[in-house]
Amino acid sequence: MGADLQAPGQPRLQDTRRLVVIDTVRTGTAPPGTIYVFRDGDLKALPGGSPHYVGLYEVLALSRRLGLPVAEEVIILAVEAADCTTLGGEMHPAVRAAIPVLIRIVRDSMPGTAGKVAAKAMAMAG
Repeated sequence: MGADLQAPGQPRLQDTRRLVVIDTVRTGTAPPGTIYVFRDGDLKALPGGSPHYVGLYEVLALSRRLGLPVAEEVIILAVEAADCTTLGGEMHPAVRAAIPVLIRIVRDSMPGTAGKVAAKAMAMAG
């Protein structure tokens, strides 16, 4: 039996051909709602650790170093946030407006049935 990198409540990263990660970022160089598209090789881990504790870069790097099966392709969709420090506040309207665009990007990156599921989610998001 192989190692499982899935922590409770976390997505399964092994045996996945394509991994799409959606998160927010605060660069301060673009208006809220701006969408950035990166591949995992485009970015480097930031010093000081991830606000998510063990970050995506650390998990991918460790998995590859150990020879564990990880996604062949990693796409990171980052949305410029208005505020990343206030918890429980309202979502900025421009960030909310980015959601259907993000769903469309994910849908267009998925083959077959998965793309149809994403299209349904986009219709529900409105």
